[in-house]
Amino acid sequence: MKQRVTEEDQGIIRKSNSFIEAVWKRAGEPKNDGVDESKIFEIHGQHIGKSQLKAVVGTTQDQQAVVLALNYQTWTPSSHILKTVTKSLESEGQQWPPLWTGSRVYPRYLDKARDIAHALDATFFRAIMQSPADAQVYIVGRGKAAGVAQILAAMTLLNHMELISRRTVNVVLEFAPLVGNAAFRAIYNQLGVKTLRVYHRQTIFNVGPTAGAGYVPVGTEVFFAFKSGPPVYCPENLDTLYPDPDCSTWRL
Repeated sequence: MKQRVTEEDQGIIRKSNSFIEAVWKRAGEPKNDGVDESKIFEIHGQHIGKSQLKAVVGTTQDQQAVVLALNYQTWTPSSHILKTVTKSLESEGQQWPPLWTGSRVYPRYLDKARDIAHALDATFFRAIMQSPADAQVYIVGRGKAAGVAQILAAMTLLNHMELISRRTVNVVLEFAPLVGNAAFRAIYNQLGVKTLRVYHRQTIFNVGPTAGAGYVPVGTEVFFAFKSGPPVYCPENLDTLYPDPDCSTWRL
C-alpha cells in the first residue's frame, strides 16, 4: 500500500530545501531562512581532477532535519563524464559487487566517497545522534557530486544501519549527470530502512525503473518514495511513462 505525502512531509522537505539553498549560497548575504548558522559545518574534500568537493553538514532550527550537502566548485559537462565513465570501465575492467549491479558510477567516486565518509563520521553522524529521534536525514548532491552522494548515501545506510534504520532518509540529487536507483532499491530491500526517498531536482538523466523507460526533462521535479513493495515513480509525464491514477498524490 502506498503512503501519501502528508503536509508535514512537505513542510520538512520545504525547510530542508531552504537549508540546501542556503548552503549553495554560502558566499552570499545571510538570509533568515530557518537555518541555524551555528550548526553548519564545512568540510573540504580532496580534488577530483580540477574540481574540489565541498561538504556541508547542518541542521534546521526546528531540529526536524539533518542535512549533508555535497557540491563541486567547478562543473564538468555530463557528456565528458559519460565518456570518462565508459573509458574507465572498459580499460580498468571495474566490476561492482552484486549490491551495486546496475550502477555505472565513475570508480574514483567510490574511493573519494570512502574518504569523505571517514571525514564526516565526527560531524554528520554526531549531528544525527544529537537530533530528535524523528528528525529526517537528507543527503544531497548537486551536479557531479550527485554520484558521490549516491554512494555516500548507500554507505551511510550500510555502515550505520542501527542508527539509520529508524530514520527516514532522503536523497536529493540536483542537476545529476549520473543517476541510478538500483543500489538504493537493493539496500532498501536488504536493510529495511523505515523510509528511503530519492528526490530528483532538475534531473537530466534517465530516471526510469528500466533503461530507456523515459527521460525527465530539465526543470521537472520527481519524487521517489520507497515503502514496502516496489518503489513508486512519479515523473510529470507519468501518463505516458507510468500510468497510475494515484501517482499524483506523491508529487510535491
